[in-house]
Amino acid sequence: MGQSLGSLASSALMARGHIMLPIILSFIILPIGLCATTLYAIPKTTKLEVEDETVPDTTLKARLQRMIEAARSTVTLVKAPPVALLLFSFSLISPVSMCITSLLVLFVSLRFDWTIAKAGYLLSIRGFGDIFVFLLLIPAASALLVSDRFPFRCPAAQKDLILARISLLFVAAGIAVIAIPAIPAVVAGIIAVTFGFSWLAMCRSLIVLYIDESHVSQIYSLIGVAESTGTLVAQPGLAALYSAGVHLGGNWQALPFTVVSALCVVSASLLFLIRVPRKQSQVQL
Repeated sequence: MGQSLGSLASSALMARGHIMLPIILSFIILPIGLCATTLYAIPKTTKLEVEDETVPDTTLKARLQRMIEAARSTVTLVKAPPVALLLFSFSLISPVSMCITSLLVLFVSLRFDWTIAKAGYLLSIRGFGDIFVFLLLIPAASALLVSDRFPFRCPAAQKDLILARISLLFVAAGIAVIAIPAIPAVVAGIIAVTFGFSWLAMCRSLIVLYIDESHVSQIYSLIGVAESTGTLVAQPGLAALYSAGVHLGGNWQALPFTVVSALCVVSASLLFLIRVPRKQSQVQL
């Protein structure tokens, strides 16, 4: 909701000539939101009584040993093929997000000779679409796949894998459609990507099936590393592809969208190699 209203408000203000006002308002609203979250949304911590509290060794050597052991334990998780394949899908969050946010605005503005303010209205589509997808579409699809009335009923874990595969294919198709030189195609592509953006939530629920419960925090750290790595590669990479496309002109302007769509197809194909384990932490590929 915030993304939708923010995009509409920013585009409306820019269209009226207030170019810097959205940026100024963001610096005012963001601290207010952070303060409200800190004061009201985060629960207060309670003191726990600890009978036997051991003080860890704080020497430099002991700290380095603990860091090395933690790193070895974390790297061991990646040796499981399903975990590695799922981590690759998390690295695509940044390039996919850029294709339907900042890069989309630049692409539409250049290709269709729109102003930045006018192109910004397209960003609100995803915000309203997310509300529909996460509140209605995904719960309905999940309930259908695990329902006894559904002829192809599947377990909950298998349901998440099916939805992850379909969602990522929607993302790949949507980004490819955005590259078509027509505004209706761009809108349809944004809607398709929005429908498929739930693949991240599905992959998060899947990846914990292949590890022991004691390593959940470590796997989430690996997910953060994968997303950060994707960001580090995507930002200069897509910028270079976009510059090359603008230089070549014509349909080459959609070069970054084509590359990201191809990467999503590869990731979706890799998800088809994964099999849901019979029980947690039992890996199958």
